[in-house]
Amino acid sequence: MEALKGKLQAETSRLEKSKVLDKKFKESAANYRALQQKTGDELTQLYALYKDIVNTVNLTYSNITDEIKLVASLGYAKEESLFYPAVNKNKLTDSAYFYTLYPKDSSYLNLDEMPRFFKSIRNARDGALNYSLDGTNVVQMPLNQDYESIDDLYKFLLEDHLKLHFDIQYKNDHLLQMSPGKKGTVLLILFLELSSAEYPIFIDQPEDNLDNRTIYDLLCKMIREKKQSRQIIIVSHNANLVVATDSENVIVANQLGQSSSKRTFASRFEYVNGPLELSFDNSADPTLSELQAKGIKEHVCDILEGGIEAFHNRESRYLK
Repeated sequence: MEALKGKLQAETSRLEKSKVLDKKFKESAANYRALQQKTGDELTQLYALYKDIVNTVNLTYSNITDEIKLVASLGYAKEESLFYPAVNKNKLTDSAYFYTLYPKDSSYLNLDEMPRFFKSIRNARDGALNYSLDGTNVVQMPLNQDYESIDDLYKFLLEDHLKLHFDIQYKNDHLLQMSPGKKGTVLLILFLELSSAEYPIFIDQPEDNLDNRTIYDLLCKMIREKKQSRQIIIVSHNANLVVATDSENVIVANQLGQSSSKRTFASRFEYVNGPLELSFDNSADPTLSELQAKGIKEHVCDILEGGIEAFHNRESRYLK
């Protein structure tokens, strides 16, 4: 009898201990679920903050000019997500939920779905990640052998690989697809539009690698507009740019050439300046250097494509 009483007391003590452990387990499980829920909610908030940045940029800079806009997007590349290689895709069907998270037709994961998936995770065991989207039915996602730690899987899902991507477009032409010259011009316009500074800006040969149409349609238009609010100083070999921007003051530079037929003077470098309207031709005077002998208009016409004859031919066509 005493022996039975002793066994009963021992079992009763074990029962009490198990009740205490069960209570602690339930409390820990509840805390775990609460922390999981909180983390999932904070992921949602994080993605929402990123999206706010994207929306603000797109609303504010959707039309930097009539033809140039800055477009922002939010990305999370598959190859940068450590969770992506953890899943054994050889055991998945094409309709598997995994491809809702990582769409096959996209290089990015589905950010809107990720917090929901995070909160649905139950455990990882027997080579699979167990999750329940509806809170009742548990579904398995097969894992590769090296990725069976639930702690590691959580870390993979929580790593912030979100990236803001920016693209500048000119007439629906993406910046990275533009020629070097057009790319530089578009970036220059972007800088001038976004800058609130009023000090003069110096531009060295902005016409490089640009065709004449782009020079006139894009570059000249920008300079004519921006010179109203700040001084723009340009170094150029393109007289079309000088004329089309309606320059207020033109400085013509000349270096002593190698041709023996040209006039030679003591100065190796010469400069003359004046408005485009300044016109005279004193070429017959041998005491004047090549630059001093002509007005700004004549110098411009000398190096303008087609020269003065092109202007006369164009004028005659208009007068017919």
